[in-house]
Amino acid sequence: MQPMERGNKKWCSIFLPEHKQMINELANQEKDVSKPELTEDKLEEINRIFQRSLEHFEPIDVVYYKDKRFHTFHGVITQVNTILHTFKIQNEDKLLTIPLENIVDVK
Repeated sequence: MQPMERGNKKWCSIFLPEHKQMINELANQEKDVSKPELTEDKLEEINRIFQRSLEHFEPIDVVYYKDKRFHTFHGVITQVNTILHTFKIQNEDKLLTIPLENIVDVK
């Protein structure tokens, strides 16, 4: 007969709060991803999709990098600010301002 696998539950009673915090931080760090470098072709494709969304109010999915994670937002590009290098994308619920350098993909 196999002993029941309880994971960290067995040891939680002897962990100090500092230990639990360190374990949680390590688990979060393992989920961190690095921002990929975009090719020139990909940047041109993103630019075309942005222009089409801006001119025709077509909704798009933007994948962007923030806080060492990828996030996706569905909406319509409402403004591109070339001075601040940001763009605004809006859906029914929310308006986001995202730096252009944080874009990973557009669909």
